[in-house]
Amino acid sequence: HNGLLADFFSPKDISQAVATILNDSDLASKLGSNARDSILTKYSLEKTLPLQLSLMQLVATGVLP
Repeated sequence: HNGLLADFFSPKDISQAVATILNDSDLASKLGSNARDSILTKYSLEKTLPLQLSLMQLVATGVLP
């Protein structure tokens, strides 16, 4: 959906994934666009800041140690 999986300990698998992206610009563009959408949807400041502030409030009030 937003990237290629490769065995971290396999240089061959990693190089094949890199070669796939380098040889298929349409796939690279699609994966890149999907990755950007995932980051904006799940990890933007607007999404994460309220959660971080809530966590700090819980710690500050002693609800969480």
